[in-house]
Amino acid sequence: MSNKGLKKSPGIDTLLEVGRILHEGLVENGIDNTIAHNAAMKAVEHFRSHHGGTEFYVPKGQSLIIEKRDWEIWEKFNGHNIDELAKEYNLCSRQIRTIIAKCREQYDAERNLDLFA
Repeated sequence: MSNKGLKKSPGIDTLLEVGRILHEGLVENGIDNTIAHNAAMKAVEHFRSHHGGTEFYVPKGQSLIIEKRDWEIWEKFNGHNIDELAKEYNLCSRQIRTIIAKCREQYDAERNLDLFA
């Protein structure tokens, strides 16, 4: 990401860093470099226009990682593979059962809402 013509300030540096990270992620996912640059800069501008001047905490995302893992376990669960899943995810079988129960409850709740939509 180029910063030609921009006066150096912490705020601009932060926005440019966010743009650089977005650009990098887009390119890594097969988006053309020029398109990725333009999309990243538009995303940064959109974010700035909605949140400019505010400070906020960016979490590490551990809960998102765990949530993704739990749904992967749910997808792989076949009714008879709790011990295998426990080994694969380095968890105990009780944790796998808890995860399956939580995902089943959420899955059923979402399906029931669709029935009444």
